[in-house]
Parts: sequence; C-alpha cells; structure tokens
Amino acid sequence: MEIAEIKLKQGNIAEFEVLNLRVQHRLANDNLIQNQNNFRSQIITFMRILGTKPDSTILPEQNIRIDSIDFSFNEAFERAIKNRCELKQAEISIAKAKLNKDEISGSFSPIFQFSVLYNRSSNIEKNLIQSLNLPNYGLNLSGSISIPLFDGGRISSGVEIAERNILVQENNYQQLKEDIWADLEIRYRTLVLFIKRLGALQLSLETAAEALNIAELRFRSGEITSSEIENVRNRYTLAKNSLDNAKISCVIQRAGLAKAMGEFFPWVESLRK
Repeated sequence: MEIAEIKLKQGNIAEFEVLNLRVQHRLANDNLIQNQNNFRSQIITFMRILGTKPDSTILPEQNIRIDSIDFSFNEAFERAIKNRCELKQAEISIAKAKLNKDEISGSFSPIFQFSVLYNRSSNIEKNLIQSLNLPNYGLNLSGSISIPLFDGGRISSGVEIAERNILVQENNYQQLKEDIWADLEIRYRTLVLFIKRLGALQLSLETAAEALNIAELRFRSGEITSSEIENVRNRYTLAKNSLDNAKISCVIQRAGLAKAMGEFFPWVESLRK
C-alpha cells in the first residue's frame, strides 16, 4: 500500500489501482480483526475444556507438528489387538461363557457331602446326664453321596445353550477384530497418503514464495500492476493454506489412528514430551 501511494505521487500508476489497493487494505484489516476475535474465543473455549484460566499471553504454535509413523500396518493391528478394551471385554465374555458351560456340565456329577457336629452342654446346667456322671459332650460325623439318575434332559439342554452362547461370543469377537482391522486399515492408508502429499504441497509453497518475491521486485520497479501482484499473492496464500490444511488433516488422522490402536492418551503424552 505504501509503495502504491509513492508510485501514485510519481505518476507511475493510475489512481484507480491505488483505490483498489485501499479497498483491499481496508478489507484485510477487517478480516484480521474478525479472525483475532474468533481466535480469542477459541482460546477461551479451549482453556475451559482444560480447566485452566484463559490467558491472553497464550499464542499458537507457528508450525504444525507432524508425528510421522515408523511402524507397519501389521504392527499397528497387533498393538490394537493388545490394547483395545472392546477385545478384552469380548475375551472375558468368552471365558465367562465357558465357565458357565462347565458349571452346568458339573451339575450331573456325583455330589459327596461330609459334615461334623460337636455338642457340649453347659457346666451350670443340671440334667439327668450329669447326675449319672456321664460325659456332657459329643462328636458326630456324617457323610452322604448324591448321584443324579434322571433330570428330564434339563442339564443336556443347558449345556447345549451354553455351547451356543460360547459360539455367539466367539463370533462376536471375530467380527469385532474384523471391524477394527477395516477401520485401522482406512486410517493407516489415509495417513500415509497425507504424509506423502505434504512433500508436494511444501514444494508448491516454496515455488509460490519464490514467485511472490520476484513479483514484489517487479512491482516496485513498475513492471507489473497491483492487480497482477495481488494474483501472485493470492496464489501464495492458497498454497500456504493448502499445506496448513493438509497438516491439520494429517494430525487428525494420526489421532484417529492412535485411538484405533488403543494408544490415544500415550500418543498425546508423547507429543507433550
């Protein structure tokens, strides 16, 4: 804007070009104020989520950190199988169903019962036994064996139901593993694609930055108009926004992958370090 005003005084550019730049400068200032207000609102909301008092000195990081992956998909799936709580709960359900079957099957086995009974009368109590000078205590032992002969098919039906329940729980476990595998594969391959795309976007940004530097020099020397340099600036802004959006998408995909692997909170802690 300052350069355009100087060139206008020198008569190197038309007045309508300067007017156009003034309008763009005013719009840019308005957009900056609006974005600053939105940023402040986001900071306050984020600090409330963290349970921290909002601080006006907090500034965003200039660079978006990208956490690269150094493990294969098979390793990611193995870690998911080890860490996912849903799979652990499914394994517990299978073990519980098997114990239930064993309990029902064992109800048809012979039952042996053994009991011990010890009796002793009070020393103060007077009765016929004491008057005869006989012992006032005794020990009784008893035992019994119960052998079921016929239950009307109740136990066999219970065992069959328990076996089917085990089969259902095992099928649910396998289905859960397949669902985790499918979700994990999509997230892993998408993240790999985003990481590869970052290189091309970074190169595009460097090219746009070099073109902007050249355009700035040509504009100062009067070789191009303000509209032409504005187009170059827009291309640079577009390249930078594309790279930043790709980085944000990459971080989101990495967080989703960590969650799918059952390692979300350890991954967050690793970022803090």
